[in-house]
Order: sequence, then structure tokens, then C-alpha cells
Amino acid sequence: MSATGALRGHTIGRRAVAVLSAVTAAAVIAAASLALGAAPARADTTGNTDVVVASIRIRPIDPVVAGSQFTFTVDGLDSSGAVVADVTDDLTELDLLQPGSTEPIVFPSYAVHSALYGTYVGTNTLTVHDGDLVSDPLDFEVVAGPPASLSWTNTTSSFESGTSFAFDTRAYDAQNDPLPSDGAVVTSTDPSDSVDGTSVTFGDPGTRTITVTLGDATLSRDVEVTPAPVVLPAVLSFIDPPALPIEAGSPWQYLVRATQGDEPVPTDAPLFTVTSPDGDALAPKYLVVGPDGDITIKRAGSWLVTATSGDLTASTPVTITASFPYRLSGVPTQLQAGAFRAVLGAVDIYGNAVQLNSETDIGDEDGTEYSFAAGTSTLTGTIRTAGKHRLILRPDGVELDYRPTVTVTLGAPSSLSFVSPALSVTAAGSATYSIQGVDAYSNRGAVTAKLTSSNPLDTVSGTTVTFGRIAGTRTLTATSGSLSKKLAVAVVAGKTVALKIVPAASSWEAGTSLAFTLTGTDAYGNATRMDQASVDSSGSGDGVDTSRVQGTVGAGSVSGRYAGRRTLTATLGAVHASVVVSVAPSRVATSSISGPALGTLAIAGQKVTFVLNAYDRFGNRIDTSAARFSSSTAGDVFVGHTVQFLTPTDHVKGQRRTTISSVFTWRGATTQTTFANLIIANDNAALGMAAPKTASAGKPFTVTVTIGKGTSGYQPTGSLRLAYDSKTVTVALGSASSYRITVPGLSKGTHTLRATYLPTGYVYPGNTTPTATVSVG
Repeated sequence: MSATGALRGHTIGRRAVAVLSAVTAAAVIAAASLALGAAPARADTTGNTDVVVASIRIRPIDPVVAGSQFTFTVDGLDSSGAVVADVTDDLTELDLLQPGSTEPIVFPSYAVHSALYGTYVGTNTLTVHDGDLVSDPLDFEVVAGPPASLSWTNTTSSFESGTSFAFDTRAYDAQNDPLPSDGAVVTSTDPSDSVDGTSVTFGDPGTRTITVTLGDATLSRDVEVTPAPVVLPAVLSFIDPPALPIEAGSPWQYLVRATQGDEPVPTDAPLFTVTSPDGDALAPKYLVVGPDGDITIKRAGSWLVTATSGDLTASTPVTITASFPYRLSGVPTQLQAGAFRAVLGAVDIYGNAVQLNSETDIGDEDGTEYSFAAGTSTLTGTIRTAGKHRLILRPDGVELDYRPTVTVTLGAPSSLSFVSPALSVTAAGSATYSIQGVDAYSNRGAVTAKLTSSNPLDTVSGTTVTFGRIAGTRTLTATSGSLSKKLAVAVVAGKTVALKIVPAASSWEAGTSLAFTLTGTDAYGNATRMDQASVDSSGSGDGVDTSRVQGTVGAGSVSGRYAGRRTLTATLGAVHASVVVSVAPSRVATSSISGPALGTLAIAGQKVTFVLNAYDRFGNRIDTSAARFSSSTAGDVFVGHTVQFLTPTDHVKGQRRTTISSVFTWRGATTQTTFANLIIANDNAALGMAAPKTASAGKPFTVTVTIGKGTSGYQPTGSLRLAYDSKTVTVALGSASSYRITVPGLSKGTHTLRATYLPTGYVYPGNTTPTATVSVG
């Protein structure tokens, strides 16, 4: 598409040609007279002369609106391509190739500065000459100008009411170049007309003016609208539609008929559809359409029942209300124990919301009744017991089978509790503790709690505590928010690995008891309980009392009658411990003194050792080494238990009597024992006897008996007696030391002779009875 341009002062067909804005005829002739050849020297852009231009180039031209003036500039370049001069005023020829043309328009000269008008709309190509220098062609765009005029494409001016017509137009710019008419706005002076884009649907009959506007260009014309011919259409209508509202799920028969005017017209059996007022179809699950127009709508709300028969349709509104309540809606599935508030509703069997009225009662299977405000559909109450509650709905006093379940959980905890906690744990052992919250209604439930121990040696991981090795009581503290709960846990010793039995003394008195303590430790040195421990004694007849061997320090005792060492052995399982103790005799019960071997006779001048024999009531011999002895004769001197008796002063009898006494203190009691009437005699030389070894039967023989003096030098007194068989011969002692005694004849055989010294007044024991054997033949 081209635009018509004008040469200033000239017209060249339909071309808009470039023209000088202030060119005189002389300048044009002068420019045309320039001879072709090398460009003359000229000044450069700084004013220097003698610059040689090797080539020329047109600067880019911005898009040009058709019919408007534009300018351009031509640069002179040296051999290196650098701009050295503005040669716009030196051009000798201008060639313009317009859209749709194959040959350019040639202008023979161009002077001063270029000033052109727009040419054809589209891409134009400009080439300039400066003597023998020719520029490269330069393309530039010429665009159409704004709409300047409009013309109708159809001039119809009479229409029937109710018909529609599109008022299309053609658009041109100021150069009469065609323009698109998109965006044209159509208006009508009659408000009963309806305009859609450029299309007008005519309303009331009469004359109105239609105006088309595009930019600043407008075009108007009057049109006449005549009434449309009246043709009564066939109408489909419902016969006796049901009274509203209808309860959801209730069937109703819809009947229709077709008429034209007052006359019935035949029609096909109608098809029924149900839609919302917005045209959305009712879901099939809520609609049952039976034969003969039986329609059941299960969804509450406002609907349109539409009957269609051929090209005819008819609709009737229907209001469906909810049926009887079937179940609750909005019931919370989970509540905390305590007071609650919930906005409830109810739905019928089809899921339609039912407005519960003030006659509605709500309770649960546990007998709890709740308060229901029908106006706000608000259910309030207090559920105290955690667990599952099934609500009972009684709209209008009718109890429904539907019973929703509400799970009631722990309310806001008011305290914490340990659940079946381990109160006693073995040292270095572990235990996991479960902590519950307890609400104001004594409901219990799990809570998140932090567990700590008062003993820094214990390790806590979550709710598991690994206790340290040292036995003792520590306090566990569970904390949840602002709540806390303490629990005392006894860490007890483990299995006993060592026992120790400690007696109160190393020995005890016969007939009494010795206390001892029994202790044990586990692998970590903690004291263990001794309740199951036993203690035995190796002493015969000993009794061990372990009735008080309890707790970690067992107290017991051992009793015994018989003196001596014994071993106490404690046993607990496979662990043993022992200690050696001894029983010492009790107090002196009996005592006696053991004298010299001669019985009650002691020899003056000899050393005699006495022994105190002491025994307690159980027959245990008592060590009497500490006893002190004394004699009734002052001159008898004891060294320890040994005495050397003085010589008797009675030289006639050669004897004296004394009493030996002992004093012995044992276990705080002093015992005095006597050895009475001890005879102290002078010792005597041994008797001698000389007898024949043989003798004749029946013949007497002589035996010689000798006796010496005592060590004290006194003369023995008394008599000598010679015994043989069953006979005796007695000879009185005189001053002699040798006595002959005649033995009558004896019978054959061996006979024993015995000589005996018979002191005056007492019996002299021991070596004073020599014997001899005589064989009689």
C-alpha cells in the first residue's frame, strides 16, 4: 500500500517525491552542471582544507510518517573509512526507489541540506551521488499516518426491529493511504439498541443515528427501524407444578403441554433436566428421573426443572428442603477433657444440612447431657472422662441410630505422674520411665517431659536413666512446661562378691555369747544386704544367732560352752568369709591342789611343785599359772608353785604337819584352795637285807637287816618287820644299825622275804621295804 506525496510546487503522478525545501532554479541548474569526475578538495569537519573524500555514506534514517517531512545526512570518508567531511550539500544526484517500483526516481541535483516528504508506505531505498562517488543504498521505512477519514462498506439504512447489522467502514490517513479499521467504535442514539463491537441489534422502531469513530475520524448516518411482523411461537409450559418447597427425596410428577396462542400443538415426549440457576447440572447421584415425568431430587437448594420437546423448552423453579436429620455434622472427632464449645449441624440421609431446632437434645452413652443452642447451632458441655464417647442425637425427641464417636484426650495437665516407675535399680543399671500428665479430672495421658537426675554421675537419655556405680538415693525430676514431678529412686548394690565377718572380740567367756557384724560388697564396693547370709561355727555345741543379720550390716552372735579355738564362717551364695575366735573358761566352779607324788607325805629338804586344778561349770580347765601358793609353816618358801620344806623339829617322830593354800583370782573372783594336813618327814637311808639264796627245807636260817640314820641325824625308832609267806617276825629297834633275824625252817620251794621299817607313830612309805628271794630245797 502506498501513500500519495506531493513535490513542493509540482505533481508527479501518484508518487510523493523528494524535493528541496528552498532550492532556486539557478541552484538546481548549477548542481546539474557539475561535471562527473574526481571530487574536488574540500574542508574537513574541523575546517581544514584539501581533504580528499574517498567514499560517501548515508546515515541511518528513522521511520517516517507518510506525508511528513524528514531529513538525512551524508558523510564523506577517507581511504581508511574514517568520517572526514559532511558532503550533504555537495551531492550531485539522488535516487529514490519506492515500494512497488522497480525503477528509482532520479533527482539530478541536491543542494544545501536534504529535506524530503514521506513517500509510499513501506520500505524505501535511497542512493546518493557526489560526483563519481556513489553511496551504498540505504533502506528506511515510511509508515501510515493516523486515520483522517472513514467510508461505509454498506449503505443500507432501513432495518426491522430485533435484527442485527454490522456497520463496517474503511479508514484512510491524510495521504489517502488505506488503514485497518480495527478498533472502530459504533454507537446508537437509541438506548433500546444493543451494540456488540460494530454490530447493532435494533430495539424499538424509529429513527436513530449510527456513528462510527476511529481515532479522530468519525462517520455517521441515520437509519430507520420498522416494527417486526408478529408471529406467535409455540410455547411449552408446565401443568400444575408442585407446591413449594419439596422435601429432599420426595418424588413429584411433572407434566407439560405445547400451545401456539390458545391452540395446543402436537409435541414429542419431553426430556427433563435439573440445573442450578447458574446452569450447572445436578449431579446424577442426587437426581432420579423416572418415566412419565416422575422426578426425585435429593439435593437441597433452588433448582430449575427444564422440559425439552423438540425446539421447545420450559423451566419451572423448585425449592428442595432437607429431609429429617440423619446424622450430626461438624462433630469434633477429638476433644480435650474439660469444657468445650462446638458449632454443630445436622444432615439428612442425602447429606443436606438440617437446621436443628430448640427441641433437639444431645447427650452421650455415658449419660452426660449437653446444652445445645439451636439459634447458633452451638453445643457446649464438659466431658470429664478421657476415652471414646458416642453422642446421641434426639431431634424433636426422636433418637437417631447414627451415633458419632468423639475421642476425649487428656485435658490441660495440672500435674505430672510417673507410671509404674522402677523405684529400686541395681548400681550401674538402667531404667526407662514413663511420664504422664494428670488433668483436673484425673485423666492420665502421655506428655512430653524432660527428665533429670540429682546425681551428676547418672546419665539421662530421653526418659532412660543409666545410674552411676555408687548406691544411694537420688531424685529424678520430670519437667513439662511449668509442671514438675519428683521421684525418689534407690540405687541398690548389685550381687555380693565379697563378705567380711568382724567379731566384737577375739575371744569370749564360756556360757556367754560373742557379737559379730557381717557386711558384704558388690563389684563397685557398695554395701549389699545380708538377709540371706548364714554363719556357722566349727566349735562343738556352739550356737549361732543370725536372726538380726538384716540390711547391709548384719548383727549376730555366737555362743559356746567349751573352751578352745573355733572358726566362724559366713556364707552368701558362693561367697564365703571366715574368722578365728576362741572361747575362754568361765568363772571357777571347782578347784583342788595336786601335791607331790608321795601323796600326803613330803620329805624335808626336797623341792615339791604344787598344781592348782581349777574348772568352770562346763568342765573347762582354767589356766592357774597366776595362782599364788603359801604354807602354814612360815619357814616353807614358795618360788612360784614350787616349795622346799623345812626339816621337822620333832626329832622323836621325825615329822611335822602343814597346810598348803592357794589364792587365785579369775574373771574378778578370788578362789582360795587348801591342801591340808600334809606330813613333812625326814628322809631315811634305805633298808638293807642279806639272805641266803638257798636253804634246806625245815631248817632255820638267818637274815640280816640293816637300817641307816636319817639325813637329819636322828636315830630311827620303832621296829623292823620281816615277812615271809603269811608269817612275820618283828624285832624292836635299838641303837644298832644291823639286826639278825632267824627264819624258821621253810618248806621246799621259792619264798620271798620282805623287810619293812615301822617308824614310831606313822607309816614310812616308799623305799623302806627291800625284798629277797630264797630257794628252799
